[in-house]
Amino acid sequence: MYIFGGFNGQMLSDIIKFTPGSCGSMAEKCAANKCSLNLEKKACHLNGTKGVCPKKSASELRVLCERQTSCPSCLQNNYGCVWCGSLCAYKRCPKGKKENETEQCQQSDSSNCDKLHNCHACHTEFHCGWQTDHRCYTFVREAGNKTEKAVLSDNYRVKCDNSCSSRKTCKACLSGTCMWCISQQRCLETNAYAATFPLAQCTEWTTSKCTALSCGDFQTCKACQEHERCGWCDDGSNTGKGVCLDGSATGPLGPSHDVDANLCPAHNWYFTTCPRCQCNGHSTCLVNSSECLQPCQHRTEGTHCEHCISGFHGNPANGGNCTPCFCNNHGSLCHRETGKCNCTTKGIMGPNCDRCDEQNHYVGNPQEEGGTCFYNLSIDFQYTFNLSSEDYYQNINFMNVPIKVGNDVEFSISCSGRAYVNVSIGSDGDGEPVLLESRKCDNFKLPFYDEKHNFGSQNTTFFVYVFNFTTPFLLQISFSQHRALDLLQFFITFSSCFLSLLIIAAILWKIKQKYDLYRRRQQLFVEMEQMASRPFAGVTLEVEDPVKTLSDGAKQKQATPVALEPCASGKAAVLTLIVHMPTGGHERDSRALPLPAHLFRWALCARPQTWRPLRRMANQTVGNPAPTRAHASDSSLYAFDCLTVLL
Repeated sequence: MYIFGGFNGQMLSDIIKFTPGSCGSMAEKCAANKCSLNLEKKACHLNGTKGVCPKKSASELRVLCERQTSCPSCLQNNYGCVWCGSLCAYKRCPKGKKENETEQCQQSDSSNCDKLHNCHACHTEFHCGWQTDHRCYTFVREAGNKTEKAVLSDNYRVKCDNSCSSRKTCKACLSGTCMWCISQQRCLETNAYAATFPLAQCTEWTTSKCTALSCGDFQTCKACQEHERCGWCDDGSNTGKGVCLDGSATGPLGPSHDVDANLCPAHNWYFTTCPRCQCNGHSTCLVNSSECLQPCQHRTEGTHCEHCISGFHGNPANGGNCTPCFCNNHGSLCHRETGKCNCTTKGIMGPNCDRCDEQNHYVGNPQEEGGTCFYNLSIDFQYTFNLSSEDYYQNINFMNVPIKVGNDVEFSISCSGRAYVNVSIGSDGDGEPVLLESRKCDNFKLPFYDEKHNFGSQNTTFFVYVFNFTTPFLLQISFSQHRALDLLQFFITFSSCFLSLLIIAAILWKIKQKYDLYRRRQQLFVEMEQMASRPFAGVTLEVEDPVKTLSDGAKQKQATPVALEPCASGKAAVLTLIVHMPTGGHERDSRALPLPAHLFRWALCARPQTWRPLRRMANQTVGNPAPTRAHASDSSLYAFDCLTVLL
């Protein structure tokens, strides 16, 4: 096999010979598909049957037939398909389905609306309609028990844009779903490329952009010659400068597409190769050398002087200029192609460092002379700034407005690396006097007194400038405002609170006393009520006067209880006795206290298990209100262990 031709802007006459491999070159095994191993000869030889295409199996043909959706496509192939009214089957139809021949295909079954891929082609069929999803649909209507194609009115059709073939410019062509052939300057449908240019007459096309489509838009020889219709005309300065023109191997082409030698001298025309020296017009090369002399001129750098130096931006290709970065004095470096500045102050943004990052609470005007952006700090909050990702930040500024009248302000700052701090203060109608200048930022606090600055009354504002740091950098900063400690006021307040607590405690103590007294009285009333509710009875006491005294040795009679009240448990009782005092009511000693002649005595005694009846009071019942006469000569009834109370 011989392959000849080639193209690099002009037709080439290269020839490539391709020789298929020989099966006999493989001694041990046959690796190729068309070779087979002869076991008798132990050699590999060409297998003739390998060159025959294998036949498709019945299952594969069945799948291919089922994929056909219309009567013509089902019958006009060599798969052995048959059309069964509404579906395509392999060789025979299912039961109940009738086979149709090609000429029996109904017109309704041959709808090809889904095959029409643009609006104009879709509307060539009366039953097809182009919709907003850029697809063509078949419209049918019901006719009894079947459907038939419907004639679609213009009201139901989407209005088509201009056809691709009617668009004469690249911009108009690419505004729709078209492709622009650059070499032929022609607009066509994207699916019509192969049919329109069967011999690849369109060597360059695009569907997205129209930039750099003319030869004059290319600035370097290499980029120029990547397009087969363009050639490079060198200016002869041995610096690489030139111009890209439409042309061919014989020379540049004029407006009438004829070679025009006046556009470029023949010895400066390069159609397939480039001049040896390519320094973009910013340097020269040594004789018979392609190396540019360094350093490059015109603020450029690179092996071919193709870049701007630091601090400048632009496109130095083919003699282009490099201009200084314009960053409003908030940066010195920028992107060397786009010119976007690398702002050195945190919070300043924009391609030219011309605005503040208001979304992140930075305020100010960096465009005015001496202007910058400040982060507005709230009072009594600590802020942490982690500057680790942006390696070009060197400064950050803060502002704070104390809002509390009469309170001092404490400023604190902590830096993780080497940096310096300036602190100034401003107010309405005043300048910005410096309070702290070029202080090393480590970790310190500064107080500012209200007596000197009148915080909160004259819109007093602190300005903090942190500068000359390198990232990564961590910063903590805060403004706090609190009252100074007044000792006199503290002691007055403390004494007032202490006395108030004492008075409250005294009042509570008196209230407790009153309450305890009230509880005791209430308890006494309850006891008296309980005592008053006990059973009682009257008794008549006969007292002999004068009282007879017992002589020595005479037997004394035991006392007789006047009343007996058993307790609820039955194991004890309360006895009431009458006792005759020794004095008998007569004073024998003037120094002794006078005593009554008789006393009542109550005794709580343990009740014995065995009772002896009263001899003279057997018929008297405790609780009987009838009076009872008791005699001192009566003998005692019981022996009790008693607790006695005299009244």
